Amino acid sequence: MLPKGGDAIWGNLTWAPDDEPGQAMSFGTTLKFAQKNTTTDLQNMTISESMQFLLSHSDDWYADQLTRNYSHGVALTRKEIERNEKIPSKWVNPLESRLPLAPNMKIYCFYGVFIPAAFLTLSNRTM
Repeated sequence: MLPKGGDAIWGNLTWAPDDEPGQAMSFGTTLKFAQKNTTTDLQNMTISESMQFLLSHSDDWYADQLTRNYSHGVALTRKEIERNEKIPSKWVNPLESRLPLAPNMKIYCFYGVFIPAAFLTLSNRTM
């Protein structure tokens, strides 16, 4: 459930799509650090900066899997989308690839609160 689209979708330190006019602080700041009794100067971060922070503070195996298998950008032209059809890591990002041409494809979305994941099952009999 990592955010896709980077700063183009989520905003930056001064602007975000869901900011109200005259708002004191932008929602584009994803990670916010309180500056209380610390000698470390921690800076607030945007989505792009947060992703880099995650990669630099993760185990090597996780960072490697994340960078090789998942894409978090935005395709801005039809040519980019067509080129991304040949790159499997782009397929998981609907902002960089088109949906499949499958008129009979079913998409299921699960949402649960306080339900252990081990108990979630999908059965054609219950659909």
